[in-house]
Amino acid sequence: MAAERVGLLPSEIRAVVRMAALARSAVSASLVAEVCGRAVDEVAAMLLRAVDVGLMVQTGGAFAFHPPLLAAATAHGLSASERARGHAALLGALERQAADVGELLFHARAAGDLVAAARYAERAVERAVRGGAPAEAVRLLHDLLDDPGLPAGSGPRSSGGSGGWR
Repeated sequence: MAAERVGLLPSEIRAVVRMAALARSAVSASLVAEVCGRAVDEVAAMLLRAVDVGLMVQTGGAFAFHPPLLAAATAHGLSASERARGHAALLGALERQAADVGELLFHARAAGDLVAAARYAERAVERAVRGGAPAEAVRLLHDLLDDPGLPAGSGPRSSGGSGGWR
């Protein structure tokens, strides 16, 4: 179903919509424009075409895939290297917008930037501990440390206390 709907769009619009699909939630046209290197008005018009074919919905100033499973199916049209580059571009744009640390962590890992992922995991762990969610803190650390691509010396410091990451 998603492939059919995406196929109804011109290739230029497909590329923009697939980039939007990499985000885990609703996106603004300005975020997608920054990631794609296009004008905001142009991207907004492209995302409206995705709304017209039933891939996305527009609520307020944001665009989202509905149902959300359509985002995963749409992003599947990108190669692994295109997805990694897209997540890296999203990470950069979200860093400039001071986005939620959970979003930054997700995109850093998806981009294969495990050094940045370790940095954002530390922040997310600290937030979870401060928020009274130690199980979430343990899950975050476990997920990161289980990643075989974690560079040597990027794990928790052995010097007691909150210590951070190397």
